[in-house]
Amino acid sequence: MTGRLIALFLCSLIFGLIQNAPVGKVLALALPADAGIELYELSGSVLRGEAGYVRARGVGAKDVRWELKPAQLLLLKLAADIEVSAQSRDLAIDNAWLFASISKPLFSDVIRLRDVEATAALEAVQQALKIPFLPVSGQIQLDLDDVRIRGQFPETVRGSARFFNAQWTLGRPAPLGSYQAEISTAEGQILALIADGEDGRVALEGEASLDAQRQYQLRARLKPKLETPTPVANNMKALGRTDSQGWYSFSQQGAL
Repeated sequence: MTGRLIALFLCSLIFGLIQNAPVGKVLALALPADAGIELYELSGSVLRGEAGYVRARGVGAKDVRWELKPAQLLLLKLAADIEVSAQSRDLAIDNAWLFASISKPLFSDVIRLRDVEATAALEAVQQALKIPFLPVSGQIQLDLDDVRIRGQFPETVRGSARFFNAQWTLGRPAPLGSYQAEISTAEGQILALIADGEDGRVALEGEASLDAQRQYQLRARLKPKLETPTPVANNMKALGRTDSQGWYSFSQQGAL
């Protein structure tokens, strides 16, 4: 009985200290020194608060809200649900959104995210991700079951991405359908296996990789379908000659 009372007292004490601790000091302790994350306009409490603006690696988001999970503190771990609104001073279009459950042991440089859901227009992230101009618009959706980050690069990623409501924008707009990628990690690289979706109007298959130095490689091939818009099929000829099965192959590499 005495042991239970002591444990209850300690839990209450920890909860009270965390609840009333200055938000800025606690977050400064929790985030790795080299994470490159800047926090502005902090308000609320450590348990339930808001940052007016958060910036990381040149991309920022406005109105970032979190709700801490106090029970995880008994395991010496910070854990919270985080939601990012649709507004960002650094994105071209204000229609991005993200939700994730995040946790970090107090004495470790590992950050873990679970159940990550994010969506943004291609135009909104094109500049931030250094994606070259494409005569295509659409929505990008991320569904990541598990992300484990050590330092500044994910060492584990598991989930999927989807590009949907795609439109050809050169000349007369034409629908292109949806496309998808299965995301994983292997040998220190993030890997993506790419394919067209059920309603994709262009056949697509390929793979992409990104390493810790942010060097990427893309290898893919395209093939017109019966429903491929004529302007799109005509522009694909710029990729060169097809193989015996009608596929156009292309590759690209660079740094993000």
